[in-house]
Amino acid sequence: MGLEKIAEHIEKETDTKVKRIVLEAQVKANSEINAAAKKADEIVKEAAERLNVLSEEKRNIERAKRNVERMNILKTAISDAFKESINNLYKAEDKFSKTKEYDKLLSVLIEEAKKSIGNDANIYLNKDDIKKLERKEKNLKVYDKNIFGIYAESKDGKISMDMSINKIIQSMEEKIARKVIDRLGK
Repeated sequence: MGLEKIAEHIEKETDTKVKRIVLEAQVKANSEINAAAKKADEIVKEAAERLNVLSEEKRNIERAKRNVERMNILKTAISDAFKESINNLYKAEDKFSKTKEYDKLLSVLIEEAKKSIGNDANIYLNKDDIKKLERKEKNLKVYDKNIFGIYAESKDGKISMDMSINKIIQSMEEKIARKVIDRLGK
């Protein structure tokens, strides 16, 4: 029986070692599973945070697009209204040219041209406008095209000024439109 006890003892010892190895393997496996689960949770959390950031960025981009579209619509509407107003102003030129205010405006424009170019400047006007001013002014000449306002040129022809109402309005159109858009954009 001595051998049986030795065999039994070896069997118990082997069984104990196997159980200890299995238990250690389970503990190690559980530890690795927990670490992997924790890492997976961190990855999922980071992905969720990134998704939130991307979603917010997408909303911001969509909001910006809507604002740009709104501003484009507004600018187009303002531009159209401004063009219509300018066209109405051009249509009103004929009526305005028959008023005393227009005669005063011509006198002011002539004075400004003389200050800038010289008193001997040639002043070009419409034939009807010359008839109104020929007693007061000298060096008045008929302009070859219909002009609403004046065109002035130095005697030597080196300096000229287009002070027609159309030119004045054109030079101010962009500035006025920008101011209107800026004020509406605020």
